[in-house]
Amino acid sequence: MNSETRQSNYDKLPEDHDLILSYKPRFLNRGGEHLVYTVDGHPDVVIKASTYKIKDSVLKIAERGQIDDDTLKSEAENEYTEEIKQKNEEVRNLRIFFGKEHTLRERRYLMKVPVTQELLEEIFAHDYFKRTLPEIANDIKEVWTHVIVQEYTKAPEDPDKISLTYGFFIENDSPNPQQYQEVTNSIIDSDSQDFDKGKFLELQDHSKNKSLSQLITLSESDEQLREQLVYFVLTSIKYAEKTGQILALAGEDNVLFCKKDDKWNFVLLDALPNSPDLIFQIMKDLEQKLSQNINLNPEEIEYLKRGINFVRIINGLAITLGLSERLKLPNVFSEVNLLNIINGNKL
Repeated sequence: MNSETRQSNYDKLPEDHDLILSYKPRFLNRGGEHLVYTVDGHPDVVIKASTYKIKDSVLKIAERGQIDDDTLKSEAENEYTEEIKQKNEEVRNLRIFFGKEHTLRERRYLMKVPVTQELLEEIFAHDYFKRTLPEIANDIKEVWTHVIVQEYTKAPEDPDKISLTYGFFIENDSPNPQQYQEVTNSIIDSDSQDFDKGKFLELQDHSKNKSLSQLITLSESDEQLREQLVYFVLTSIKYAEKTGQILALAGEDNVLFCKKDDKWNFVLLDALPNSPDLIFQIMKDLEQKLSQNINLNPEEIEYLKRGINFVRIINGLAITLGLSERLKLPNVFSEVNLLNIINGNKL
């Protein structure tokens, strides 16, 4: 399916719904797990709807086998209200740590939004877990989800923009076990002297345009870009260590380096992970299980995978930039076979 067809499907909203009549949303782009829309009369903001929560809502309806608005509302309020409160707090933390010049004002709400069959088909077509759209979706006209009202930025339109992303979790792509272990250990073991930038990028950079590699290469000849990249890395380390949370660096354009007044800047467009849990802290808390050779459950493996990719890219950038600061992990993380554990194999 080409991009024009995809955009058309994301724009297929029920025209007779009150929300659509009032705000006249128009699809702008898809950022990570969010659909981004402009609205009439409000050029200074965009509206972002969480596809992650939309899919959850649809699958819960399918599990129940019927659409019950009162039950759906109660379940959404019970499950999502606390998450929204926490995510709004995380947005405040981002602005405190990274500064207003690198973050966007935003606020999350719990809302019931209108959907069409075409929209749901497009959302499920890009599901990370390869889940399929259930038949009951034909009868679903509205779903509960997170809705974000975010300050509009021209950063995605900058022709010189470079996304700080690695593309996807490399553990899902059957990496060479020896290379994986070698590169990962050289990054998470603070005493290691074996780091190789080429091997690191070969393993980690699976972004669409090799943008991580572009960013590093350009920073080697552009001092002002390097300064911005250094600030991002050092602040990311402080942020993760203090809050226990990671940044979502797999998605394209979640973190953008771009030009502002002819100077490099970076902006966090969609840098918060979907999970309400503190992924970095939870991953570190697996130390005892790893030390005692206790097998991890699927949820713990997912946290480990997300966390180790974040640590690997931030520490890899730190080493490449010649910084001494690191995201620190317990020694056991460089003593066990992480790829084997993430693949769910017995210890």
